Amino acid sequence: MSIIKVNSEIGPLKKVLLHRPGDENLNLTPDTLERLLFDDIPYLTLAQKEHDFFANALRAEGVEVLYLVDLVVSVLEQSADIRTAFLRQFIDEGGVRSNTVKSALFEYLDGITDTRTLVHKTIAGVEERELGLDKNNHDFFLTKQHSPLLLDPMPNLYASRDPFASIGSGGASIHRMKNTVRARETIFAETIFK
Repeated sequence: MSIIKVNSEIGPLKKVLLHRPGDENLNLTPDTLERLLFDDIPYLTLAQKEHDFFANALRAEGVEVLYLVDLVVSVLEQSADIRTAFLRQFIDEGGVRSNTVKSALFEYLDGITDTRTLVHKTIAGVEERELGLDKNNHDFFLTKQHSPLLLDPMPNLYASRDPFASIGSGGASIHRMKNTVRARETIFAETIFK
């Protein structure tokens, strides 16, 4: 039996996939707003309160609310190979050109033993200060210039229909995102569906 079955865009909503805003919003800065496709820095506490109200309103109408983070966590916990493949793809598509920094990012992220914390960290972004790399290493400067972030946060992930959508009975479409800053959002869908 398929877990995905959508035969109508206007019928009663039975199940919905959401992402609750998190620390990715804390990594938005005035310097990164435009690049990360935001007009303003949302107030995290209020964004979470509004999200929770929305999710509870859906539940009150009998809609089953699933969370993207929960699904990714359950998949990554199935095998070390899945987790490794996810991290490698996530780092490769993160725009880091330096092999030294890629290795350090992998070691840092893979060292996060709690899977839920790991998934939240991939969404929140990674700052250079977290890795403790030697900035005098010439290879370090192959990273993104003029940003303390080695891996960008993904504040647009709350728009969970943008990177993928269900199709009919048992199908899903993983979309090619127009903006490169949003390209890694599809990795979550690939990981879940594969």
